[in-house]
Amino acid sequence: MELIRLKQARLMAGLTQKDAVARLSGKGIELTSAAISKYEQGKGSPSLRILNALCAVYQVTPTFLLSKPSVTVEWLAFRQRTSLSAGHRKAIQSRASLYLEEYYSLREMFDLNSRPAFTNQYSVSNQEDAEAAAAALRSEWQLGSAPIPSVTDLFESKGGMIVEFDTVDGFDGLSGTVNNDFPAIVIRRNLSADRKRFNIAHEIAHDYTGTDDEKLAHRFAAAFLLPSETVFSEIGEKRRKLNLTELLELKKKHGVSIQAWVRRAYNLRVITKESYQSTCRWISRKGWRRNEPGEYCFPEEPVRFRQLVLRALSEGMITNAWASHLLPDMEYTPIDTQLSRLMKMSDQERAEALSPILERAAEDYLKSKDLTDLRIAEEPDDYE
Repeated sequence: MELIRLKQARLMAGLTQKDAVARLSGKGIELTSAAISKYEQGKGSPSLRILNALCAVYQVTPTFLLSKPSVTVEWLAFRQRTSLSAGHRKAIQSRASLYLEEYYSLREMFDLNSRPAFTNQYSVSNQEDAEAAAAALRSEWQLGSAPIPSVTDLFESKGGMIVEFDTVDGFDGLSGTVNNDFPAIVIRRNLSADRKRFNIAHEIAHDYTGTDDEKLAHRFAAAFLLPSETVFSEIGEKRRKLNLTELLELKKKHGVSIQAWVRRAYNLRVITKESYQSTCRWISRKGWRRNEPGEYCFPEEPVRFRQLVLRALSEGMITNAWASHLLPDMEYTPIDTQLSRLMKMSDQERAEALSPILERAAEDYLKSKDLTDLRIAEEPDDYE
């Protein structure tokens, strides 16, 4: 029996094979890294006892380990700071892959997987190319030069998929494609709206241009959020210096940080290098590098995935348990659950209601080779 998700589950838990061995030992299971590697490569199957222990260590269900991925996710770029370890990176990618797989499946349930509106891939090799690519995408999406109220809503409306979840500091964003066609972005929850907006625009750069150059993606993001004509209209084409109170108001209007405004003004030669450096030093002295004042008035929160989960739950297409797994912060208390309705029925009514469900379950069991061929309980423990 092949457990394709075994490695994914370990990485999602942020564990190395040695970590898993140590955790298993704490549960009275003595196993080697070589044995775990063998299971992950499909060269052997764990006994039921070991499988249950692995589920407990990885905090997943046997059903999850027995399932197979329904989509392929290819990662294009990973935006991170140097503090992010390789283990955390793999954990984020594995968790994101699961979320995107479920996102795609939910869209498929409701026939929403129409081709995304990313019709061209704009090749970039320098800063000018990045500016041109941002302008081309704004034109393709008919955005004009006005502020974009929600970059999240815009990306989702064009067929892109965005998921966010809590993760460690040091992670900013991750972009890729689902089934080689659908652009996808992963962002960290609990960031300020202006940081989310810039991070999403940065990841759009990777999706739209295919570049893995972070500086070019930065330039694209700045030009996408603040086209040159917008900058010139707001602050003029030449300035001796910038007023920080003025920039604070612009941050609230456009959802772009003060630091990004200053950098944008410098890149467009509105201010000199000396003025740019002087302003940056002033920002540092104020302690605004990590915690700027001012907030953007519109929230930047992906809602499409959440809506699909709740829709599937309401229509009985997924269980409460799985919905809670996909949305850990969800508070959903149905007025009258399936179980409560069954408990109110007579024995005959309950039998009639459950009969078609049991018949479908029996059909699914007989059609599933993975289930009918399941023999893990009969295999000896592998203590290598």
